[in-house]
Amino acid sequence: MGKSVRYLYSSVETALPLDAGENEVTIGSLKYSEWLSAPEECIVSIQKPDQGRVFIFSPKGSVLYDSLFDSGEAYVPSGGFIKLIGYAGDVFRVTSDQYPVDGDQ
Repeated sequence: MGKSVRYLYSSVETALPLDAGENEVTIGSLKYSEWLSAPEECIVSIQKPDQGRVFIFSPKGSVLYDSLFDSGEAYVPSGGFIKLIGYAGDVFRVTSDQYPVDGDQ
């Protein structure tokens, strides 16, 4: 676990699987960040609180998306992770759609 001035960061090992469709994640009372893991590649749209922040990481840990700089839908590779950072009680809504395979578009 890491700590910054305003947030506590949980380990990626606490990641819950990202389900297809709607996912609602609430930051717990201990103010830890929350993680989701992508079992297969997908496109996500994320509604976050005003002070919230979202990162998407590749399976090897490279940052693919940072809500401070990026917006709109985002690609999450199979084995990738989504990190949701906010205050206790903040709610994030993550909608996951299957990534279109060639010929499915």
